[in-house]
Amino acid sequence: MDTEQTLLKRAWAYQVEGMIDRAIECYKKAVAEDPGCAGAHHNLGVIFSEKGDVRAAFSHFGRAIAADQEFKITYLERGSLYRELGDYGEALADYGRAIDLDTECKAAYLNRGLVYRDLDRMDEALADFATAIELDPAFTLAYAIRGATLNSIRRYRSAIADMNMAIELDDSDYEHFILRGDAYYNNGDIEEAIADYTRAIDLEPACGEAYDKRGDCYAVMGRHDRAMADYEAACGLGPDEGLYLMHMGQSLAA
Repeated sequence: MDTEQTLLKRAWAYQVEGMIDRAIECYKKAVAEDPGCAGAHHNLGVIFSEKGDVRAAFSHFGRAIAADQEFKITYLERGSLYRELGDYGEALADYGRAIDLDTECKAAYLNRGLVYRDLDRMDEALADFATAIELDPAFTLAYAIRGATLNSIRRYRSAIADMNMAIELDDSDYEHFILRGDAYYNNGDIEEAIADYTRAIDLEPACGEAYDKRGDCYAVMGRHDRAMADYEAACGLGPDEGLYLMHMGQSLAA
């Protein structure tokens, strides 16, 4: 007969390989052997969350926490599910609990900052992003998210500085160049924005968004032939073809 640990290891292997039904079966066997197996309940919560079965996900997250109230990662996962559903109060509570358990948990600060951003509580969001970065000065995602947040509140130079750091840490992610391009564009630095959108296209040739935004730059410069070429390229790539067609029409009318 399989032991609980054997079942957990087998379930995890199935989960990693994408054999989700088999993973669920093994985790449920582990729970049948030990109803207080926090790890099995946690992973079942993650699986059901990804499958869109919110009720089952919350049930298993709750059982994981009941079994081990210091299981930090479950608070993080449940908080993310609450945020996805727009239940921001519960999300803040879960991220706060994770921080109480581990004051150096950078993921908890980052995710709580995202909730504050959703609530338009920007000072608190930026404070949490800053803490995440203080805890890990090489936290690329935190720089990117803070940069996008600063761009949204028109602090363009600060946004560019953060995106410079994100790119210094990882210059292979095309989205970093799009985000910095956005800040350059909003700051009126059109040539720099074009360079960043071009770099994004070099990294991800199927990125319609980068073509569309570069087209906007060319349109602002009055180079409507180049703008049209980019809008046409964007329309062939999607996913926001309606938006790209609207931009094309605006360029034609200019």
